[in-house]
Amino acid sequence: MTTRLDLVQQRRFNDVTAVEVPGNIHAMVFAVEHINAGDLITVKLVLDIRQRLLAKTRLERHGEKLRDQQNWMLGSKYKPCATAFVPPPPEFVADIAADLAAFSNQDVPPAVGQAAVAHAQFETIRPFVEGNGRTGRTLVHLVFRRRGLAPMSFPWSSSSLQPGRRTTSRVSQPPDTGDRDLARKPAKE
Repeated sequence: MTTRLDLVQQRRFNDVTAVEVPGNIHAMVFAVEHINAGDLITVKLVLDIRQRLLAKTRLERHGEKLRDQQNWMLGSKYKPCATAFVPPPPEFVADIAADLAAFSNQDVPPAVGQAAVAHAQFETIRPFVEGNGRTGRTLVHLVFRRRGLAPMSFPWSSSSLQPGRRTTSRVSQPPDTGDRDLARKPAKE
């Protein structure tokens, strides 16, 4: 027998936003807890973050692995003719992702430039079947925290910046994640 609670939960999991927004927040909180000043950014860490990002979504099965198929942006979903961009073939993704992690762990380039280049390279590699943008934005926070520039990071969700909503009060306050201590956890000295 289906209970009212079952129906509510089923409706909640059929609502993509209701599932993806908490996933974004959980992924960012995990990232904040697992990288501090001087720590290394690894492909495994990015995969662990991504697994949390995709938990309970239709893409959950892709969460723990780099893509193993060719993808492309825009154009036909069946062939890359007239596409806007074709990222590297899947057989190169693991090595390129490792190179990107090594670049992200350098201390020589200015941190803001390093985060921008790492994000741009990540989006160019497109190492995942889906969800590269959300994961790439998390990479920016990882670089800032590793370099000691973001001792406090807040797990923002793009839904908090929807058109027509007041955002000025959100700029100075973390969103209500249910655990404010996690949202305000400073990096280790």
